[in-house]
Amino acid sequence: QLSEEECRKLKFLLGKDIPRRIRDDPTIGGTLDLFEQLLERCKIPAKEFKYLIEAFEGIKCIVAT
Repeated sequence: QLSEEECRKLKFLLGKDIPRRIRDDPTIGGTLDLFEQLLERCKIPAKEFKYLIEAFEGIKCIVAT
């Protein structure tokens, strides 16, 4: 339920951890690719969501936390 603006901010904030092609993709598929990359790079461990919580707090999307 992230807005397009929130997705853009999230990709910018996490830019160092994702490839440019994903950062520049404005589609919902690009956002899904973002989370897939974070999982593959072990930024989001199975039961640890601190990385994501901090990212959502960084874009001031408190609803997601």
